[in-house]
Amino acid sequence: MSKKILSIFALFLLFIAGIASVSALGETVYIGDYQISYTYFSADEGDRFTLTVVVTNTGELKEDVVLEINDNTPFDVNEDKWEIGNLAKDETKSKSFRVDIDEDTPQGNYNLEFNIEDKKEDFDDEFNIEVSSKKADLIIGSINSLPSTLSPDTKDVKLDITLENLGGGDANFVKARLILPEGFSSSSSFSDFVNLGTLASGSDKTAAFYVDISKEVASGNHKAKIELAYRTDNDDKISLLDFEIPIKGKPQFQVTGSKTSPGSVPAGASGTLSITIKNTGEEKGEETSVRIFENADFPITFDEKTSFIGTVEKGKTGTATFKFDVDSDGNPNSYLVRLQVRTLQNNNILVEEHTVPVKIVEGQQGISGYLIIAIIIIAALIVIYIIYRLLKPKKAGKKER
Repeated sequence: MSKKILSIFALFLLFIAGIASVSALGETVYIGDYQISYTYFSADEGDRFTLTVVVTNTGELKEDVVLEINDNTPFDVNEDKWEIGNLAKDETKSKSFRVDIDEDTPQGNYNLEFNIEDKKEDFDDEFNIEVSSKKADLIIGSINSLPSTLSPDTKDVKLDITLENLGGGDANFVKARLILPEGFSSSSSFSDFVNLGTLASGSDKTAAFYVDISKEVASGNHKAKIELAYRTDNDDKISLLDFEIPIKGKPQFQVTGSKTSPGSVPAGASGTLSITIKNTGEEKGEETSVRIFENADFPITFDEKTSFIGTVEKGKTGTATFKFDVDSDGNPNSYLVRLQVRTLQNNNILVEEHTVPVKIVEGQQGISGYLIIAIIIIAALIVIYIIYRLLKPKKAGKKER
């Protein structure tokens, strides 16, 4: 009977040893002649754990040995200084420290710094502590955009922001709101808000936002935020995560001048339209051209619809020229002609639309018509007068005496 009890007791000890071997965390650090081992069973955020440190001297006698653990975030060590004293060769001493962990510490690995010194040497190193948490810890995992390269004056840009939960607990009722910098705006009323539901521990979800980028936004990285509201471990949390939106400059064009030759083109005549554009963007535009669009309601017909300019460097100008004819019955007016400036950047076609005025005046042909009518009327009056004179009877002459 006693053998049976001893066997059960031995199995129980082995079971306890197995649990301890599985649960205990730690490692061994070698510094000079010191072999320093440390172990702990768990380290939970907002809680206290016991850190056991074992120091062995593998060299000659060490005198006045002191080990001190630093209070670095997120740890607070009680009685952090251990005056070991003298350590003979192969002598081992151990001590347990009580360590508090800050509330709301995200789950992860943290370094607990320490220093060990004796009469001759001084060393700095660290213990690696794995902190666990029952709370969610949300971070930005990745950001993707469509288009992949973002430039000024772009509408309906899709931002896919992947959120990861690195914490030990779930995040429930997760709501994400995009906070944009100056020059950026949401494409529609609700395109900056996403309801993600539950984000389980160790999982991720992607929030899709749609934004507009104004024409005035400069190239470079622009700081934005995503606000997250959620519930975890029976607590309501709000966190702000920072990220950057990279903007690459592009060629942008303004019409700086336009003129016709002659300045006012008469109906029924021909003219030349010259359009000057300036690259006000941050990059050069390659294979730049200007395309004119005819309007069926306008009395103007262009010989060629496209004028090629070529490469326009940043801050430089280029001129496009078009020949056109005006209908003979064209109404005098100032017509706004629609045009497109097309350019290439990194093999991407960029298009901008503008308008320029073309002034049409009354044609000389109309004036000549009035003159002809007037001449005809005058000629008719002269003919009538001559006929009248010819047909008028002559008076009888006086009698001679």
